[in-house]
Amino acid sequence: MSISRSLTCVTLTGVAFLAVTGASGAAQAKQSDVVKMKVFATIQDRTTVEVGDPGSSVGDIIAGHGTLSLKSGGQVYGDWNWVGQTTRVDIPGGMRWNMSTQQYQFDDGEIYTQGLLELPAGSVSPTEDQVFVVTGGTGDYEGVRGSMKMVVKSDTKRVMKFRLLY
Repeated sequence: MSISRSLTCVTLTGVAFLAVTGASGAAQAKQSDVVKMKVFATIQDRTTVEVGDPGSSVGDIIAGHGTLSLKSGGQVYGDWNWVGQTTRVDIPGGMRWNMSTQQYQFDDGEIYTQGLLELPAGSVSPTEDQVFVVTGGTGDYEGVRGSMKMVVKSDTKRVMKFRLLY
């Protein structure tokens, strides 16, 4: 089968799939279905477990906990827990990538995110903003999907900007 024929077959299959199932959820979402939420995070504790070679290496684990508030320095509104495992390291002097799973716990439910956290090798904190996928939730956030941008303010301060789709 030629490449042209293969692409035509894949394209027609994709069109038929969309015709039967409809467009993706993101394409179908109305503007009223999008909820933007911003929370301020403060890291309370963080632990690194070295699994491989000394220093940054594949398999190392970073886990931690923090608090969430609705305004910078405000009253605690929830908790933030995360764990990440190093999947790639470019050293010396390079970057490290951690597959990160995060849980945001509020009185009205929880939001879960996942993504690849990029940070300097040897560091436990990213130096640039990161984007994660919202993979689901509980309580008022049940069935949620979307994205979350982590804005790095300092080694222990973050602003989480959620874009939630229901």
